[in-house]
Amino acid sequence: MSKNRRISIPVTEELYQRFTKKLPWGQRTNIMTLIFEQLCDVIDKEGKAALASIYLGRIRLEVSNEELSPDDIERAFKSAFGHTSAPEGDED
Repeated sequence: MSKNRRISIPVTEELYQRFTKKLPWGQRTNIMTLIFEQLCDVIDKEGKAALASIYLGRIRLEVSNEELSPDDIERAFKSAFGHTSAPEGDED
């Protein structure tokens, strides 16, 4: 069994408010873990070039042009969280 570790980073008040408004408490760990896994994957694969690309704004989290159906969204939330509730404010 692997030991879970915590990561603590300072953020601005504005960023903190945006984050907590959009992601309910029970979903924050799951989504940040997925983002950290993808970040580590790209760094493992590309090394310093990945880090440089992030600093230069060449790597960003973006939604693909492919439209998500309501069934896709429901399936994603049910798989990740055991229910189909999307975070509040997801219509912005």
